[in-house]
Amino acid sequence: MAQDWAIDVKRYDADADDGVINAIVNYCGIALQSRDGQLVAYKDQKELDLVRENYLKKKLGLTNTDSELDGAIAAVGERMKDVTFKNRVTVYYLLAQHLGALGIFGGASTASSGGLGLAAGAAAAGAGALGIASMGGAAAADDATPAATISAAPAVSEPAAEPAYAARSYDEDDSSGGGLSWLWWLLGALLLLGLIWWFFLRGDKDAVPVTSETPASEVTAPAEVPSEDAANVAAAAPEADDVFAGVTAEGSAAVPTGSGATLELRDGRPVAKVYFNTAKTDVSDQFAPIAEKFKAYLAKNPGAVLGISGYNDPRGDAAKNAELSKNRAQAVQADLVKAGIAETSTELIKPEAVTQGSGDDAAARRVEVYIKPAA
Repeated sequence: MAQDWAIDVKRYDADADDGVINAIVNYCGIALQSRDGQLVAYKDQKELDLVRENYLKKKLGLTNTDSELDGAIAAVGERMKDVTFKNRVTVYYLLAQHLGALGIFGGASTASSGGLGLAAGAAAAGAGALGIASMGGAAAADDATPAATISAAPAVSEPAAEPAYAARSYDEDDSSGGGLSWLWWLLGALLLLGLIWWFFLRGDKDAVPVTSETPASEVTAPAEVPSEDAANVAAAAPEADDVFAGVTAEGSAAVPTGSGATLELRDGRPVAKVYFNTAKTDVSDQFAPIAEKFKAYLAKNPGAVLGISGYNDPRGDAAKNAELSKNRAQAVQADLVKAGIAETSTELIKPEAVTQGSGDDAAARRVEVYIKPAA
């Protein structure tokens, strides 16, 4: 039976517009299918930042300062202080009402008392799914073990309600970018014209023409430093060496029924998956040789950082399972440090989204280790 989101909204606004409520539900999309996606964890600052950036700025198109928008979020939290777990649909409705932005969803656009008012410009956004996860907030459930037997709730950003990477859902990606989108288009056009001039029109009188007979040692290197964009692209991909030679594409390795570890390539980048027995945090011995490969990679690429994200299956108590995900991620991090990798070269990272997966619980009970893209 579908949940009636309007019931919770009308606890705080008896005259709430049902059409606006339905529009917000459609905006949230499949994120509302998981327990974690239904709630906004007010104690998780990273999640509140996502609400500000993805909902208030992108969806509602607000151009107020961050401090003003954070004040609006805090005001809605105070209004809902009677509940620990705050319904996402209700939070979004009250924020739009507080900021006078109900018109974005087809409702009246008058701001509530003390609201900031709608800033100039409105972002065009599709009905994409939100699916915000948190290691530190309410996470989706894990493991068949009864809720009372699983370890306590998390404080690190970590979602659950997985198999998590099966079909990611993100907050709407609003291509309008608010009121400054024209500036980015202008800068991009200028950069493109500069590159065309550099590579095709400028010429280089000092360069030696390269023919089939010109020795490689005689070819003159460019006198200028490569563009910053080119350097960033090069830094974003792992160094082309033999550390991960022979690693096959994601999906080719069999998922163990309990504890185990695999190494695969996702979009050409290595990702290790460490699997766990139900309700356990013990790291499989199979991870040791994989940790050595990452150690070798970091030795060749100083400054690179390994991201570590934990997951769990959808059974049991959500909050307690999120703590289990956190503990698993910390256990894998400890094994990497034990292998000789500096702790500063590792980082516990909250996955970008929680989605409904295939229901393969064994695949869901895992921690992923991967190379973070260059900033």
